[in-house]
Amino acid sequence: MSKIKNIGLLDVRNINEDISKEISQISNISFLIESDRSRELLKTCKMKNIGASMKVPTDVKVISQNGELHIDREYLECLPYSVIIILNGKLTLTEDIDVSLIDEKIYSMIINGEAMIPKRLTGIIQSKTIINGELEGYNSGYILIDDTIKMTNQFLNSLNSNSKLAIRKLLITEDIDLDLFKEKISNLQVLSKIIMTDENEKVLSKYIDKYYSIDKTIIPAGAKYIDDDLYIDDNSIKRYKDAVLYVDGGVEIYLKGDTKIDEYIKLLMCEDIVCNDRNVDEVLKILGDEDIEIEVIKGRLIKNNGKMVLAGKLEELDEEINIRNFGKLVLEEDLDYEKFNEKVESITNYGLVVAPDEKLGMVKNKVKENFGAVSALKEKKKELVEEDILYANMGELVL
Repeated sequence: MSKIKNIGLLDVRNINEDISKEISQISNISFLIESDRSRELLKTCKMKNIGASMKVPTDVKVISQNGELHIDREYLECLPYSVIIILNGKLTLTEDIDVSLIDEKIYSMIINGEAMIPKRLTGIIQSKTIINGELEGYNSGYILIDDTIKMTNQFLNSLNSNSKLAIRKLLITEDIDLDLFKEKISNLQVLSKIIMTDENEKVLSKYIDKYYSIDKTIIPAGAKYIDDDLYIDDNSIKRYKDAVLYVDGGVEIYLKGDTKIDEYIKLLMCEDIVCNDRNVDEVLKILGDEDIEIEVIKGRLIKNNGKMVLAGKLEELDEEINIRNFGKLVLEEDLDYEKFNEKVESITNYGLVVAPDEKLGMVKNKVKENFGAVSALKEKKKELVEEDILYANMGELVL
């Protein structure tokens, strides 16, 4: 008897009767699609670790996709059959789709991610969909722009008159022609966040649907808005002159010389700040809000979001470092652990740290906060070939 294991999507609706007799166990399946016939043929098969299963008619086709899927009326009208959509990513439905077309063409959907749909379709989509993520509706009759838009006169000139727009994130940080705005836009829906100057707020807020319930940041005219994390060192700070900075993220500040921060940045607003101990007094002078969280470290911060390997003599380290690990941090056997002990001030671990067994004590002493795991570096072992495996380790399998 044979096993099927480690399959992302397994469709057994039309399984061959002879093959079904060979299968004793199906395990570690993310999503299983069955029929009445397959359930009868596999009734003695042991099912183990099945994420989700669904009984689907055999004439319904499966569309499986990773990433973004954009569905409009033409897409659905061109489908010659009813479908079940399995998506790991983001789904967008356009405004030109009606309820009857969805009911005819979409049997069911499994969405691991985000779905952006017209509000009038929310009911039927929810009745046909299992969603592990966020379902967000935009106003019917509006054009969806699922992105960050900076409102400028150039952008306004690209629009038709009396446009209705649903925008993911909207920046209005420049002066714009109010008459042009009134001509081009009749209604605005902001789905996520709006950032605008205080002067623009006074005249434009009344044109934005449900303005006072929107997540918003109001900045003074003339301020520089930065839509990302910001890193400031002795070179990059020179691009500013008496600047007022509003940073939609975190700020890291590392200045080695005698640079006076307040000679370049007059005011700083952000989510949080990381700086070293020699800069903290200067940073405090420019804060625009006393509630901004400041993390003071010795040396500099290194973030690992993937796989980071430390090996050899670490000759590139000329100052202390603090490691924030969100992925996998591997400390190899040949690492200069004396220099590691000298230069690594701390490790904040949200992922996995592996090191030789005899060095685990030293490494654990460096882990000041541990929200993940720290384990021994083990030799890779050869995988044993299992002769009773019929299918294994596949993204999708149709039987």
